[in-house]
Amino acid sequence: MAVTVVKDTGPVFTLPGNTTATKFAIGDLVYWDSANSLIKKADASAASTYAEFVVVIPADTGKADEVNVGVSRKCLLTDEDSSTFTAGGTIYLSETAGGNTQTRPTTTDALVQVVGTAISAQIAIIEIALRREMAVDAVFASLIGSAAAYGVVDTTLVGLELQDGSANAIGRWSLPIPENVVGVKTVWLYHASDEVLDSSDDHKILAYAGGHDQPHDSATDTLTTTDWSTTAADDINRRDVASAFDASGLVDPGSLLTFSIEKEEEGTGGEDPIIIGWQFVFEVV
Repeated sequence: MAVTVVKDTGPVFTLPGNTTATKFAIGDLVYWDSANSLIKKADASAASTYAEFVVVIPADTGKADEVNVGVSRKCLLTDEDSSTFTAGGTIYLSETAGGNTQTRPTTTDALVQVVGTAISAQIAIIEIALRREMAVDAVFASLIGSAAAYGVVDTTLVGLELQDGSANAIGRWSLPIPENVVGVKTVWLYHASDEVLDSSDDHKILAYAGGHDQPHDSATDTLTTTDWSTTAADDINRRDVASAFDASGLVDPGSLLTFSIEKEEEGTGGEDPIIIGWQFVFEVV
């Protein structure tokens, strides 16, 4: 396929490629490897190698050890030799490094990143969006344990009340991960109580995840949180518990995330927090 940038290229940046041994062609999808300060070919096989640019100027051979490559976030591509595209079809980042495809990736944990649209059999618009945030809520819990119960705050707000000690009161939630996820920005846990809470309760968050044809606990993480104190009854409080979800492989595109919270230790005051809900703020492309 002979691909050529024809017009409507966005701002062009010149960035170093990885080595002279790696050949970049016009139309290759690439990402910035910040650890090595180089661009590399993007690959939908992993969320960390999502596409950030498209190559519009393949190389500057004037450098001996690194290849300068012109990249942009937008351009119009044409295949001068054959009919490559299906007109009107969506174009995705491929699981072949640097490539694009009109077949939506379906491999377990593969990233589904839309990078353009075909406007004819030979011409495609490539437009790579900036990474952005997506908020997803989890508000319903299944209750496990002899002391698990729903609690009410100020007669109107209902949530999971974490009563008594370890493993006696557990709430469990499940959340499908978006297929275009590349990271977790924050995880807000909302809780309240109909009375003032002291700082002596401890709670444990357990997280599990698995993709298609994988065990539900292929990846795991835990976090013990302390000091759930509140200054006034009926107040809403939230805490960032993203560190309970940062284990490798836990938040992969298209996987199912299951997480629970249990009271690890009963505090001196005997009060019980009520879990209202969770908000996951994902980074997506």
